[in-house]
Amino acid sequence: MQATSCYAPYMSSEASIACQPLKVRGTLVITQGAPLGCATFTGGAEIWLSVIRNALNPHLKTSNSPPTARKNQRNRRAMFKKFNPKEDVSSSTSLKSSVQRNIRSSLLTQLPFLSQPAYRDPSLAAAPPVAASEEAAPAAAAEAEEETGGGKKGGKKGGKSKGKGGKGKDKEEKKDEEGNTEGDAAATVIDEIWPKKEALGLTKCHDRISIFTVQTVPLFFQHFDGPFVPTLKLLHKYPDMLPHVQIDRGAIKFLLAGANMMAPGLLSAGGKLPDNLPKDEIVAIHAEGKEHACGIGKLIASSEEIKKAGKGVAVEVICWIGDDLWKVDTIGL
Repeated sequence: MQATSCYAPYMSSEASIACQPLKVRGTLVITQGAPLGCATFTGGAEIWLSVIRNALNPHLKTSNSPPTARKNQRNRRAMFKKFNPKEDVSSSTSLKSSVQRNIRSSLLTQLPFLSQPAYRDPSLAAAPPVAASEEAAPAAAAEAEEETGGGKKGGKKGGKSKGKGGKGKDKEEKKDEEGNTEGDAAATVIDEIWPKKEALGLTKCHDRISIFTVQTVPLFFQHFDGPFVPTLKLLHKYPDMLPHVQIDRGAIKFLLAGANMMAPGLLSAGGKLPDNLPKDEIVAIHAEGKEHACGIGKLIASSEEIKKAGKGVAVEVICWIGDDLWKVDTIGL
């Protein structure tokens, strides 16, 4: 080992802290008492240079925030940019009925659209009466033949018995129809998405991301204890689930790369930003000239504040078409 000396300006005893994580083999001696200290180090030149660089350059020092907080901050920005179900999924389980009820209640509170009546095709609703009339026509013809061709006693008895049976069947059919109409009227969007008889599955992923599934199909996800966010595929089936914002054509390529949306892209001629949207509102990001939403994000500020500022980040992008969550069709239980 050879001793190497160097003048290290503005170096103090704090430089010894930089040696601890590097596990340096040697001795670092700091001479204080003057603006220009003399540092003597016994060891390799490459390690010595790294020690001096860390001591002199404050920009290379780590921030005051703990490492876990910095990691979580990076993951919040990325979310599903680098998501691998085989590596990032920690566990999958079926939730208890009490937990499912709480989640259903939270979803209805956060997303009022889910409590609206489920859509029913009018053509399908009008089909049963037509079928019933077609079935009733042959039955009426058969009864007419029995009354005209059969004997009086047989015709009367048959008519009475069939009449009673017909009344009983009519009552049962009416009850069934009333039950079906009541069920159709009571069915809501959330019942269509998540039937009450189906169990809700929970898949826990990295960075406290929870994905909620029904029959292994992802429907909603949540980060920590934040709001429930629908998947983009579910949003395409129910476009009115979230409020809409629109970006111009120039911002589409940045959105599909996972970048946050800037205010000019929403306030230009091709963009749209509705009024009275609060801060942290989850919104569907539409693009100029496109039918379906291209992403989902969270407002950094209220719509009034964004319009007043006119610059800076307006929407923090959570997921978008083409990210790793978009590529997942089934996951977990």
